[in-house]
Amino acid sequence: MQAGTRAVRHLEELIAGDLDAQRTGFGWWAGYSTMSPEDRGWLSYYLTGTVAGIGSNLVDAAAHLALYRDAMRREAIFYAHQVRAAGGRVPDMNHRNDIDELRGITIIAERKGFFRALGSTLDTLAATIGVGAVHLNLVRADWGSLCITGSEQDYPRTPGQDLSKLRRALVDDTTMGGAIQDTLLQAVRGAVRAAGPAHWDEWLGPPVTRRFIGRSGPRSSSR
Repeated sequence: MQAGTRAVRHLEELIAGDLDAQRTGFGWWAGYSTMSPEDRGWLSYYLTGTVAGIGSNLVDAAAHLALYRDAMRREAIFYAHQVRAAGGRVPDMNHRNDIDELRGITIIAERKGFFRALGSTLDTLAATIGVGAVHLNLVRADWGSLCITGSEQDYPRTPGQDLSKLRRALVDDTTMGGAIQDTLLQAVRGAVRAAGPAHWDEWLGPPVTRRFIGRSGPRSSSR
């Protein structure tokens, strides 16, 4: 978590350094004649807020994890006490007071909160593809939009129906722009996959997340 938050803070600093008040937003975007100053300013604001949201969600995940571990520690103490009190017999675990019940609820709630926060982190990370001019709706973009599944070597241009929408969102791969887009998406996928066990990120994406822990909360607490 700490390495991730440090990386996000560094990215925020780099992005802040590119902001140009005279050109309204990212100065190097001013070279795109089809982008109005209003659009450039709005998109620049959205992207900076998105990057901040990545760090915010990581902090949320860390907090949920710490509270979950603390509740589990106290639950283990409770179980040990019940076993000793039973004098070697099978303890009766059905009799719990209000504090015990609240601890059980806390364990479930913090576990759900942890995975929701991680899922929101990935969804918010996906919105940063805006820097690569990928033709997807940045406001609605989520981790599933990037189709980060399988181990295909030719990602993001893997043939097949699953990646057809993403392929259409990219420029021709024979152009310099297309090569940059491929490099960006491959780097995002590689960085996330390197952060945990093989395919760990697939457990956080739809439909698994929606089925087991839900994803009805906000993507980022910063927006």
